[in-house]
Amino acid sequence: MAKVWRAVLRSQDPRVSLIENVLHYSDSEPVLNPASASDVAGAINSHFATDYRQLLSLGAVFISVDVREELAPGDTSVPEAGSHSNGSFGTRDTSDNEVSPAMCALISKHTNAAVRGARGRFFCPPVLRASELDGGGFDPSGTYRPAAAAVRDLIADTLTGVGSVLGVGGSTLTPVVYSRTRRARGDASYFFAITSCDLSSSQHWLESRES
Repeated sequence: MAKVWRAVLRSQDPRVSLIENVLHYSDSEPVLNPASASDVAGAINSHFATDYRQLLSLGAVFISVDVREELAPGDTSVPEAGSHSNGSFGTRDTSDNEVSPAMCALISKHTNAAVRGARGRFFCPPVLRASELDGGGFDPSGTYRPAAAAVRDLIADTLTGVGSVLGVGGSTLTPVVYSRTRRARGDASYFFAITSCDLSSSQHWLESRES
């Protein structure tokens, strides 16, 4: 099976402390110039930096993209790891701060596999501002829902040529849903390519972010 990378988009908001959004990618592992963990982190940062920051408040900082290789449970090898620092502030005005940081948009990741562990979720950074709400959802004419939709579209994108040198070689990174449980019990298939992502029309509550 191909190498699988775990990527964490880390940001910090004054009202939430640390926000972590996790993504997984399978690596084609080419003979010529395969991507290092640092290459993967840099490519993901470049792919998400602009649109992800539009989900973050003006006072929040997109800290970094941190990447490590997923190993089988019990494997004592040292996983490859790398990081790409960002350090940029968010671009969305949430100055009123009327809404609990637990409220956010939810992106669902779908695959073609009809098995447990073949679906994933991505809890967006918090909305924070009441003017972005619309009934039980989010105002499509505001700034939050369009930003979440942009990130939804990025999640399903395949990244190519990662780590290439002068355009030669480089890894193809395919977004996947990874199941540590299936891998631990020895299932042959433990990651599944993402075929589509949906942005829920409803508001969602992530208790771990509640202050």
